[in-house]
Amino acid sequence: VTRYRLTGQGTFEKVGPDGELKHAQVTEESFTNQIDTYGKIIALTRQMMINDDLGAFLQIPRILGRQSALAVESAVFTLLLSNPGSFFSAGNKNLLTGAGSALQISSLTSAEQLFADQVDKDGKPILLNAAILLVPTALKVTAQQLMTETRVNETTPTAKPANNPHAGKWEPVPSPYLNAQGIPGGSATAWYLLADPNDVAAMEIAYLRGQRSPVIESGETDFDTLGMKWRGYFDFGVAMQDYRAAVKSVGA
Repeated sequence: VTRYRLTGQGTFEKVGPDGELKHAQVTEESFTNQIDTYGKIIALTRQMMINDDLGAFLQIPRILGRQSALAVESAVFTLLLSNPGSFFSAGNKNLLTGAGSALQISSLTSAEQLFADQVDKDGKPILLNAAILLVPTALKVTAQQLMTETRVNETTPTAKPANNPHAGKWEPVPSPYLNAQGIPGGSATAWYLLADPNDVAAMEIAYLRGQRSPVIESGETDFDTLGMKWRGYFDFGVAMQDYRAAVKSVGA
């Protein structure tokens, strides 16, 4: 599937004495996504069903539903951490590196400036703001403190303001997938600022015909086997979209 987004170039121009309005140019940007089918099947033998004292009949649909949700989460963060096409890069002006990139007031200030300095194809500011502070669980408390505490303590020979200018600016969202837990590229120090996806999305999840939940079905096993089976399948795809809607800080 190809997603198109219309964008307008330029700004309003002063109307001359003749009252004529200049024509604006509208361009389109396209982003592609590929939907695949994900699924699992669970079987219970007749003996397991007779001896069932764990409520398996109720648990199996929940298990399949949970596995489908985990599949989406895993796909999103696996793609994000793989940094396809150098999505986060110095060339895209959405990457912070070095010792100063650790999650703190100064690095948040730098990341916010990267958002503010993003431009359109004409080189004009797009005035895009961050809305989400995405962090690994190792930085959950730090992120929550930075988003709630209005006063800070700093030990430095140089006098600095003792207030937190970023308190309440962004929604802190922690995720264990960002930690180094079996997904290549995972890090316990890297963090992200993301725009509101309803404004400009850094990533997109596409669903087949808009179906946002898995299909779960049950039926009998093959004729030569006594028991039942439950299957679940889900059609979705994940893709990167606009690099201007995200900033990554490696937090080294």
